This record gives sequence, C-alpha cells and structure tokens, in this order.
Amino acid sequence: MKKPIRKILKNLLFSRSGQYRPEPELEKDWNKIWIESSHKRICTLSKIDPSSAAPFVILAHPYVAEAKLFFIKNGHANMYLRQNINVIIPDFNGFGESPFVNFRFEEDLSLVTQYLARHYPNRHIIVHGISFGASQTINFAGLSPMPVQRIIVENCLDSNLSYYKKRNKYIYILTRLLMALYPSGNKNHNYIRSIARLHPHQKVLFIYNSEDDLTTIEMGQQLKNACSVPNEMIVFPGAHLKAYKESPDRYSDSIRTFIWDEHHSSRNQNGF
Repeated sequence: MKKPIRKILKNLLFSRSGQYRPEPELEKDWNKIWIESSHKRICTLSKIDPSSAAPFVILAHPYVAEAKLFFIKNGHANMYLRQNINVIIPDFNGFGESPFVNFRFEEDLSLVTQYLARHYPNRHIIVHGISFGASQTINFAGLSPMPVQRIIVENCLDSNLSYYKKRNKYIYILTRLLMALYPSGNKNHNYIRSIARLHPHQKVLFIYNSEDDLTTIEMGQQLKNACSVPNEMIVFPGAHLKAYKESPDRYSDSIRTFIWDEHHSSRNQNGF
C-alpha cells in the first residue's frame, strides 16, 4: 500500500490521531526520549531509575487524542511509580508526537522493548495496554522472541470489526473492503486468534468493566478462553476506560499482586 493511500486511510480510520494537542505542564517532570529505527521514530515519556533493579512497565495508550498523555492525566503512570516500577509511555506512530509510518503498531512496542533490553538488560518488562493499546499489545506479545514476562490487557476488543460495526457503519464497510483488498495488511485484526500465539513464559491479566458496551465482558471472556498461557480476569465497575477511576485502590492492589508476586517468582527462577 503506497504512502499517500496509507495516510488517507489513517485519517479515516483513526481520525482522533490528528487531534493531539501538547500539554507541556503534564510533561515537565518526565524525560522525553525518541526511540528510532531505520524507518520509525517513536516519541516516549519516561521516568527511569537507572540505579535500581526495578522492573519496567510500557504503557500502551487507547484510541484517544491525548495519546501517551492519557496515562499521566488519568493517574495510571503515578500509580506504577508509587509501586517502584519504572515507567515508559510511547506514542504509537501517527499518534501524539510520533510521525505516521504504517499500521504495524505492534512494531512500535517492539522498538520500545528492544530499547529497554539494550540499555537495561535482564530487567523484568511488563506491557499494559488499554483498548486500542491492548489489542496492539496482544499482537506484539505474540512476536518471537519477546523479552516480556507479564501482560495486562484492559478493555480489549475481540476484533477491529466489532469497533467499527458499533461506532460507524460506513467505516465498517470500508474496513471489510480493505480486508478483502489487503488481507496481509489486516491479518492481525482478530485478537482472539492473536492471543493464542503468546509464549509459555508469559502470563496475562485481563481487566474489563461491567458497564462497558464497547469492549464487553463477553469479549474479554472469549480472549481469556483462547489465551494460550496462564491468565486471570478481573471485572471492575464503570464504563469503558474507567476501571482505575472507579476503583483506584482495588485496581492498584490487583496490579501490584499480579506484577510483584510474579516478579519475585521470576527473579528467583531466572536470577535477576
């Protein structure tokens, strides 16, 4: 698919990606790092203690105009920092400050993971994706090899088609057409299939909301049933993207238990 066509489709399929507005006050205490490959530049914000052996979490943002700032505005980033976990938050390409290149968003997470593995070897790495970010986390985690031990999948669709069918019937028809015309470019839109490709060393925490009519509990259950590795699922009250806001203490405690219990277990087994 040629670049001009990709850009037109990006604006149609991901219209919110062009609505990003910088908020310098939110970023002032964060380090901005550009992670680059031969064809991509991914903008990230991070808080890292290089002298600590603490694990890292990569936060993969939902489909919102704020992109990486979502996690700072809504408190997720500080929640992890309070748990002594290093935080790095990328903009997917085409969102926030990362220039658009292609629809292979799982590559963006791979670039960030490779950066961490190079600069901070033998660290425990967690990826926490919400909604759009959760679907890309699933696709990314199935790549081989990936030095990611724990994955948090929050408010994830079963397939891209489910989103467009509910939100915009014209884009739904366009998406069906694109899948027929460019099957290789859309091969990873079904996350039930993708989640069956995870690796034996990985473990998944699914988070869903009882009042979410977009990424439903039923979708989460389908993903859970198809998941090929140990997993658990927690349902919180509230609507889409609202789990932390509605139940901050329970949310934080659930993630702490999932990460730290498993982190200590992995450290004892692997020696780091």
